Amino acid sequence: MNETLERVHFDGEEKVTPRLYKRTYAAAGKPRTRYYVVFTDWQGKRRKFPAAKELKPAIKKLFDFDKKNDNEVDFDEQKEKRAARGMTFSKLVAQSPESMRRPSTWHLKHLEDFFGSKLIAQISDNDVIAYREKRAKEKIIKHGEASSKLVSQTTVNKEVGSLRKLLRFAQKKGYACKVTKFEMETETARNRVLTAEEYKALLENSAPWLRRVIAFAWETALSRSDLFGLTWKEIDLREGIIELANGRAKTGKPQAVPILTPSLKALIAELQLERRRVPNVDGLVLTIEGQPIDKIFFEYHFRAARKLAKIKDFTFHDLRHCAITRWAAAGVPTAAAMMAAGHSSVASHKRYQNLTKADLKSAFQNSFTNCSQENSEAEESAASA
Repeated sequence: MNETLERVHFDGEEKVTPRLYKRTYAAAGKPRTRYYVVFTDWQGKRRKFPAAKELKPAIKKLFDFDKKNDNEVDFDEQKEKRAARGMTFSKLVAQSPESMRRPSTWHLKHLEDFFGSKLIAQISDNDVIAYREKRAKEKIIKHGEASSKLVSQTTVNKEVGSLRKLLRFAQKKGYACKVTKFEMETETARNRVLTAEEYKALLENSAPWLRRVIAFAWETALSRSDLFGLTWKEIDLREGIIELANGRAKTGKPQAVPILTPSLKALIAELQLERRRVPNVDGLVLTIEGQPIDKIFFEYHFRAARKLAKIKDFTFHDLRHCAITRWAAAGVPTAAAMMAAGHSSVASHKRYQNLTKADLKSAFQNSFTNCSQENSEAEESAASA
């Protein structure tokens, strides 16, 4: 190979030999030299790799790359493997989509405190267990101070759920870890649903943007993260259905809710008027003056409205219970209600059905009324025949 320096420039670098270039620069007031290998690989892609600081090692590196190219080595795959070896949890979080980070801001703070500098490839089942044990012993922080209450299993489960999403994202990117399972601790089942009077009071004490979010959750059983990410493309007014394009944010399971009730139709019409008044970001359905709703800002105002309405022991997620319970009371078949709720198992679905005695009575009345109407129609049809 000719080692004579040729005064031919490539991107500001001097060509030394075919496929080998030299770059001279200053660092800390001293001259520095760096050699680069530049070539077109067997896949037709233009490649550029750092070789060495001196000529002879650089030429050896060039021969090594020539050999790899002749053997049809996948340089992209090698690059991904090198990146995986140095991929820490914090780096992964920084690379994850905004849509994945935004709903989990609170969770990520605690996860990064624990896993931040740890390599993805080294995260194991024992690390997940250790994280659970650590968080279960910590106190809830309110207004910058530790309260007397410990972090609940529900909160820890949500944080581990966020960890699961990130590690699944890592796996798709080619960064494998050692975690084999994500067991969730048993949570105390909730059965809180609002009365009609409580629901009315909550809406009356909410700002217009908050009222629309609450009403949408009440009607559709969509979770908060799905509501905040809902776009107009997912609302098919012609078919009369709301369908999440990528399934539920939490599970990925499909969820499709019919647009049938007058109140839901009126709400969507109101949101369309709001959309024409203020252009929104990314086609989002629920916004504050066209801007995405911040989770912390939302939680503050929801709690304030709940307090003004004098409602106790009620969370925003309980609105899913409210919707699913009303569907059961109305006699909606379980299979249809599960599809509308985004549930894949009957056991999960039943936890959201919190029927009162009045609901139970109403469900039977609706069922018997429908049966009586069908029988009457059948008898009339038979008589006329």
